[in-house]
Amino acid sequence: MLNEEQKRRLIEVAHQAVTAAVAHEPAPDLATNDPDLLEPRGAFVCLCHAQESGAITRLHWLH
Repeated sequence: MLNEEQKRRLIEVAHQAVTAAVAHEPAPDLATNDPDLLEPRGAFVCLCHAQESGAITRLHWLH
């Protein structure tokens, strides 16, 4: 199981990736030295939309 710092890093990476994709920019650098984050695993990010014109408001870590 990932610790809180690792979870925050994954949410940060997901946010950067979505922001870059929406802006038609290159994907962010995903480099890490954390051995747990280098293991082949899957991750799921839920995008939530605000009432205002489809803004992305949060990314949640799902246990």
